[in-house]
Amino acid sequence: MPSEPPSAQSQAASSRDDTAQIARHPKPKGGDRDQETHPPPQIALSEAASEQQSSKPTTVREERSTPAPHADSPLPPFKEITPAQRSTPSAAAGKPERAEAPVHKEKLSLALNRPEPLAEPSVKHPVPPPAPPPTVARVAIVIDDFGQDLEMARKFLEIPLPVTFSVLPYQSHSKEIAQLAHDRHREVLLHLPMEPHGYPKTNPGDGALLLSMTQDQMQRTLESALDSSPFASGVNNHMGSRFTEDTRSMKTLLKELQERNLYFLDSYTSPKSTGLAAARNFRMPVGRRDIFLDHEVKEEFTRAQIQRLIRKAKIQGTAIAIGHPHDSTLRVLRESAGKFREAGIAVVPAGQLVTDPSPTGTRK
Repeated sequence: MPSEPPSAQSQAASSRDDTAQIARHPKPKGGDRDQETHPPPQIALSEAASEQQSSKPTTVREERSTPAPHADSPLPPFKEITPAQRSTPSAAAGKPERAEAPVHKEKLSLALNRPEPLAEPSVKHPVPPPAPPPTVARVAIVIDDFGQDLEMARKFLEIPLPVTFSVLPYQSHSKEIAQLAHDRHREVLLHLPMEPHGYPKTNPGDGALLLSMTQDQMQRTLESALDSSPFASGVNNHMGSRFTEDTRSMKTLLKELQERNLYFLDSYTSPKSTGLAAARNFRMPVGRRDIFLDHEVKEEFTRAQIQRLIRKAKIQGTAIAIGHPHDSTLRVLRESAGKFREAGIAVVPAGQLVTDPSPTGTRK
């Protein structure tokens, strides 16, 4: 009985099986060239896509054993396949392939060979100076007897300390020195001459207050001296060892100072001075000298007195020193600015250290 001819579907399936079998079992090289087979384009594309995923992105010459093509398939010419020409599964499926950014060999080489950046040099900030020690006491330094030597007054103004200038009345440069000191923000006192022990042999100078004066004479003399010194914030006595011992005469002086809102600084030329007690009775600002810096005009002596001033200030909390416009005093004060700072001593104008025994604690 003749066999039934295969249907068209079975023939197509058989053809596909044959094609797959040929692709899996290619014939060895060296046979008859007419019998060599070449895989169909679809199989070649699939193999190229598989090879692209496992190989490096470099140009590769494809040399492989080619199966024998069908009798009716011509052998295609050999072509060099580049990565750009290879197709991917997404391309085979009709999806657009994302273009890879080209790697420039020069840039890559430069990036690999570039030295690491040098560390930035550390910025050295200036070390701040050590903080000064806390202030433990205050002192005032009053320089008496200004009025004759203008150049010496200028030198004392250059000392880096707020020295208080006590100016004699009626001297050749009294007004000029008081003006200079005021302009340089130095406190000014009127260094008022008063009768000493040993008068008239020891003469206190022009404008002195004398015990032999009447009340009116003393008042006029005092007013004239005060009027000649408009920048004065207070008065201290020049000499006056005898005058300050007389309570009645001191009351005349202190009453006028109180009316002018001035304080009294007792130079304390006599241990019997009534100046401090009388001023307290008037309830007016008053102070008293603690140290004389230069009654011996020697640098060594003045240095020792500076140390005494510092010690006394630390004990009392405040201290007032009086000196004179000598060259030796000038030199020692210049070099002593640092000593006061290191000891925690603040040098202030004399007016800051006078006490005010008034009920309100303020000057009128």
